[in-house]
Amino acid sequence: SDAPGLVANPLVRPAQAVLQVTAVSSEVQAQKIADELSRVISVSDARVRVEASGSGLFRVQVLPQTDESVIQAVTNQLIELGWSPQRLIAQSEQK
Repeated sequence: SDAPGLVANPLVRPAQAVLQVTAVSSEVQAQKIADELSRVISVSDARVRVEASGSGLFRVQVLPQTDESVIQAVTNQLIELGWSPQRLIAQSEQK
């Protein structure tokens, strides 16, 4: 039998997890890192983006599927690649 409390509430969309990989001052460098990550991380598991912070930094972020096992797998993959991803909790993306 399933453990109680693990039933997903269909009305609640899980928040998008954001794994911040790094922040650099060069947009070119940020895009280079993002491109490298895009080549190794399965597109079905996550998407990679570069976000300008507005303070001269460009954040490289990985947005995994909202599935805890996928988030963990992508996090582990980033760590294996030598990164120290920081998990940010973003709100569900507006459509």
